[in-house]
Amino acid sequence: MKEKLKNNWLAILAAVVSTGLAGQVLGVWNLSIEREDDYITKYVQCKEMIAEIEARLNTLEMAQSEIPFPYWVKDKNLNIIHVSNVFAERILYPLGLFKVDIINTDGSKIVGDDIYYMRLNDKAVIRSGKVMEFEEAIPELGCGISYKFPIHSKYGGIRGVGGIWIANNDECEL
Repeated sequence: MKEKLKNNWLAILAAVVSTGLAGQVLGVWNLSIEREDDYITKYVQCKEMIAEIEARLNTLEMAQSEIPFPYWVKDKNLNIIHVSNVFAERILYPLGLFKVDIINTDGSKIVGDDIYYMRLNDKAVIRSGKVMEFEEAIPELGCGISYKFPIHSKYGGIRGVGGIWIANNDECEL
């Protein structure tokens, strides 16, 4: 029997190829190489994206130390996701608060019941997609002007709202 297989190996190979078995084996082997190449490509792309995010965060951290006004960033649900160091120094610390106390909150710890009006203003900015100016009060610190602006995603939608608050120490007209 072994002798017959040795003598007929070419015929056996022809039969296997003609049935498509070898083609399927070669195709699966080729597919696994393509998948491996795809994983490597995706890994490299992820590494590049992480490097880009780190560069942007570094730029943001450098920029925040240069802006002399208290500013904040809120997500689309109007929860605070970032405040500047100046915001912490001029607004939070005098109120006995820290950044960790207000991140991922609506900000009511800062402004109390006036949060309702501030959220209406934030929603107006998101709806209009434009920079807007509002007079807003922080109860224990007085009145100020908030310059609020939409934060756009790279795909064109609005991802949140940011703002800068400048105390004016005048009587509020609210």
